Amino acid sequence: MQQLQKRLASQGNMQLSLETQAVLDELLKVSGPIRDHRDKMLAHYSLDHATKPDALKLPDIYYKDVEDAMDLVGEYMNLIEQHYTEWTQGYEHFAWQDDGDSLVGMLRNGLRYQEMLASQEVAFGVQDKWSAA
Repeated sequence: MQQLQKRLASQGNMQLSLETQAVLDELLKVSGPIRDHRDKMLAHYSLDHATKPDALKLPDIYYKDVEDAMDLVGEYMNLIEQHYTEWTQGYEHFAWQDDGDSLVGMLRNGLRYQEMLASQEVAFGVQDKWSAA
């Protein structure tokens, strides 16, 4: 998002850039503790946190912190979406009950289906148990 913000500032509408920057600043503040955990325990695995019980304690993270951060991500994206298309997305209405691997698998299957349609391996509009989905 910071890369996107740089592009908005250099190539986009200045008013949009100011509005999105305010939301991005709030997001960076809200997501700080989450980033600390990511940086020290997940992505880069801090040796101090792994081996020393007296290492500086990481800040607590609560479900509400993650929800607040995700709300700000949606707000940021919707400012851009609405500026260019006059539409917004209902990100808060989307819930996935599985993990990321399941989502990637579902997307991969969807892409494969598009390939099959393009090559006429399957026909569009055929009535089956998924037709009403």
